[in-house]
Amino acid sequence: MTAYEALMKDLTSGADEVLIRDHFKKAVYQILLSEGKYLKCDGKDIEDFFDGVDKVIRTSGEQLANAYQILIKEKDATKSLGFIQSTLGERVKTEYFAPYFIKKCRKRRDGTWISRLYPGFVWDPKKRIWKGEYDGKFAVRLLPPPEKEGM
Repeated sequence: MTAYEALMKDLTSGADEVLIRDHFKKAVYQILLSEGKYLKCDGKDIEDFFDGVDKVIRTSGEQLANAYQILIKEKDATKSLGFIQSTLGERVKTEYFAPYFIKKCRKRRDGTWISRLYPGFVWDPKKRIWKGEYDGKFAVRLLPPPEKEGM
């Protein structure tokens, strides 16, 4: 059971606030860690990402309190965690995942950008997407641009 599912169960079963708060914290952490789902590394890069997630949590008391109030007052885990995703999740993505991702990009002689993380995908600067082929079909990846200036 995911932390989100546990949180939903807590809300519908009338669990005590200690349990709800515990599952809320776990759900927040899972959401923020999911921003690094494309990390293909270990060592320092992954440690830096985890440290970044911890820092975002430590420095985001107001947003966490707002999301928790939505959860408790409205009994709406989806809205509460959606708020977390759109605020803190975006912060994790831009401050901690994007720098790692950009390090894995390079510009070809013909001027196109590629990422070593996704062979066969190229950056489309007009549409601001990574496009390529996946399982024999056209696919896009909504990942950061290849240069910090494009963010």
